[in-house]
Amino acid sequence: MSQKAYLGIDLAKGPSRVAAVDENGDEIVSSFSISNSKEGIEKLMSKLHSYKKNNIVCAMEVSSNYWENMYSYLKQKDIVCILLN
Repeated sequence: MSQKAYLGIDLAKGPSRVAAVDENGDEIVSSFSISNSKEGIEKLMSKLHSYKKNNIVCAMEVSSNYWENMYSYLKQKDIVCILLN
């Protein structure tokens, strides 16, 4: 799929919430929770399987140290990440 997917991740110590919309602002999937782990990120990626990795843009808040694992893993997957304060 050539359309872009925009993700927002609200990182937390427990489950983190993810929202995903396309470039028209339409919801791709209903918001859902993931763990801040490799398994959680794999769940996230499986829900976006129809999007090319270079068409996914992810924004997350830099809070505490919860963002570091998520950011590092997504960058390894060639996902564009935007860090917000």
